[in-house]
Amino acid sequence: MQHVSSFPKSHRRLVSLIIGMATLCIGAAAFAAIASGTPTTAASMQATSTTLTVNKPTVATGDLMIASIAVHGGTEAAVISAPSGWTLIASTTNDTNIALLSYYKYAGASEPSDYSWQFTGQTTAEGAITPYAGAATASPVDAVASNTGYGTSATTTSITTTGTKELIVSLFAADIGQSLNAGAYFSTPTGMTEKADTTNTPYGPSIAVDEMLQTSAGSTGSKTSTITGGLARYWATQQVALKFRSLIQFDSSIGGNPTGSGAGPYTLSFTNTAGNFVVVAYRQAKLVTDAVTSMTYGGVTCNQVEYIAGFTASNDRNYSLWACPDAPTGTNDLSVSYAASTDGGNDGGLAILASYSNVATSSQPDTHGQSYAASSGTTYSGTLSSSATDGDWMVSTYYMAPQVPTMSAGSDTTLREQYYYVGLVDSNGPVGNAGSSWTTNVTGSNSANGRLQMSMMLSPL
Repeated sequence: MQHVSSFPKSHRRLVSLIIGMATLCIGAAAFAAIASGTPTTAASMQATSTTLTVNKPTVATGDLMIASIAVHGGTEAAVISAPSGWTLIASTTNDTNIALLSYYKYAGASEPSDYSWQFTGQTTAEGAITPYAGAATASPVDAVASNTGYGTSATTTSITTTGTKELIVSLFAADIGQSLNAGAYFSTPTGMTEKADTTNTPYGPSIAVDEMLQTSAGSTGSKTSTITGGLARYWATQQVALKFRSLIQFDSSIGGNPTGSGAGPYTLSFTNTAGNFVVVAYRQAKLVTDAVTSMTYGGVTCNQVEYIAGFTASNDRNYSLWACPDAPTGTNDLSVSYAASTDGGNDGGLAILASYSNVATSSQPDTHGQSYAASSGTTYSGTLSSSATDGDWMVSTYYMAPQVPTMSAGSDTTLREQYYYVGLVDSNGPVGNAGSSWTTNVTGSNSANGRLQMSMMLSPL
């Protein structure tokens, strides 16, 4: 599937709408589901072998690798020692005839050129490793089921997925091998795409890897593959559901004046219904020297991402953008403390809070930046590029003064909240793959003599 970010920006919303009709869209922009790469396959060299070595496929750091290993001899040879870092998904044996084992591993920054499985008994084996980008970054398997049998067709057991946009991987193995049919032992199940179909000739075993995207949670149904040759064979199958990387979602927002006295703390109540990450846009109506010294939400420390001091003619306004990771849900207080006592009025500041779910809480934001224009005008925009992460959302805050404008969002931008001079917007969806750029746009009803924006990219879990 082509990523939305690869289309001209003027066409992205139309593309997203079309994809959304197929339930592959979130918000105004779409992000492709799990994408599989080219698998590597290998056979043990001879019937006396106790080792199967499979080359590493082409992967990027963080990609998921799924290994499927078939061993001739079933329970007599299926006591396997996996290479370091591989986690067993399922082990399926059909008596003493055929064993099928599956494993997963996340690619690190430095991986060996190949991986070796050791098994007891001298027998033959066949293996494949398939790489996947966009899978969940931890505990990637949602559901798995095994099945065994004897016949001319191999069938998987249906599983039930709990999430959206999951990739269903069907693994097949049979105790067969014949050089005349090498690479074509299993037919492709209806609705699936075959990634690998390979054999250890001439003795077997043979394996196949097939996959399909399931956009909605629910039953996958069983998948059937015909074994080439028309002869009954002992077979083993597994069906695995891989979870898609979490998608960031907008949760809730509020604008208001934190209340307090002196140097604070000034507080503003905010109900975070489900988010794990709170963003705060803050305008301080105070002297530059009286900057905010600390900010917390629900007792969790917030981090200042961007800051600009004295951006008005009287040099008496500060503006900042904050990130509050691991934010607690429910109704909690934003608490703001200052370096010096305030002089009353709305010196506690103007605050907008917005919460987002499924945001990574370490090394956030991914990227960030700011810009300021002192000239008059009604529109302003900000552009950022994501760093090394797919699926980033861009979140921006805008300030327009001196008159209070009515802010409206431009293309590729959704206005979440406006409070007096301050507005908070976002991309309302992933900006695309790592390195993709995005621009948010805001128009004010009044010409502003001072216009600034601060933006950051948030990465998904």
